[in-house]
Amino acid sequence: MKPHRHLFVVELNLVPCAEWSDQSPAWRFVRISRGVAYWLSRRVNKELASGEVVVVAPNAKGAVRASQLGEAQVHYFEFSPELLGGFFSLFERHHFDTVITRSRPTVQFLTASHPAAQHFAAIISPPLAGNSLLQRCEGLRLAVSFFLEELTSHKPPPSSSPYALHRFRQIIQQVPDQEVLQYTPEQLAQLCGCSPRHFGRLFRKHFGVSLRARQTELRLLMARHLLLDSDAKVVEVAMESGYRSLGLFNTMFKKAFGMTPTEWRRKHAKKPALQRLHRTAALLLAVLLRVRFDPSLVRRLAIICTDLQVAVAVGGRTLPLMAEANDANGTVRRPTAPVRAAGPPF
Repeated sequence: MKPHRHLFVVELNLVPCAEWSDQSPAWRFVRISRGVAYWLSRRVNKELASGEVVVVAPNAKGAVRASQLGEAQVHYFEFSPELLGGFFSLFERHHFDTVITRSRPTVQFLTASHPAAQHFAAIISPPLAGNSLLQRCEGLRLAVSFFLEELTSHKPPPSSSPYALHRFRQIIQQVPDQEVLQYTPEQLAQLCGCSPRHFGRLFRKHFGVSLRARQTELRLLMARHLLLDSDAKVVEVAMESGYRSLGLFNTMFKKAFGMTPTEWRRKHAKKPALQRLHRTAALLLAVLLRVRFDPSLVRRLAIICTDLQVAVAVGGRTLPLMAEANDANGTVRRPTAPVRAAGPPF
């Protein structure tokens, strides 16, 4: 199993003109901790000063680019309700998946004085910076607080059956989302104290879909993250998600996401082997540039590095080594982003 860095605070140090982008299926909270950077996307381009925070919706495209005038330090973490199975109730989970995701803009900019930005600053400052567990808990608190107003303001629609409505609300507000997957409609109707048909009407009135459809959606969302964050075989992911038939799992997954599980993993999964090749090629090129200048070898390695999408140092500028490590206080330090040969004159 590959470790997932959910809610872990990651630190990036971007050299001038370097970019960072991450098209993740999670919410991303990104803070400019030092220097000046720019948010670049098709819809909006904005200058970001130190202390400002960008909140990026799931799957939204964009990049943070450091200014040409100096380096920029960035901290970010990911928040995904899908990975907190059993933590949110069915009602809260549904609200995250529908109302919040659809009503919020894909990118939100928070000034340094915004409560969420100030909370983020406290998370990366001592003493929290020395304890990754406390950091993750505070990151979760920050994310939930950011969406809290919408979570508390949403009220379920009224019902003509007070007792059934009361029991139904207890179920959807108290039973964890993952636990709902273990019940049949008949069992939930019995807990609600009404007939399966009436329970189905209540469920559809509150959530807009049937219970079966919602259970299928939750299973497929679980499978999608297992494909991304584990090395398990597709058949194992299907079994873990509650499917006993691989053929049915493939059919339902393709219907929901437009591609088979294997195609989705190939498109979105991280490739550690390729990342190791990146670092190896960058290290070899850096050694050649510093120790012995052989034009033919440098040209061949430059072609290899370009094929691997590794930026080559130009104009006498040294190539940053793409190494990553954890510092003493537990914060993950990602590779310094490669220098691009050209960019807009920021």
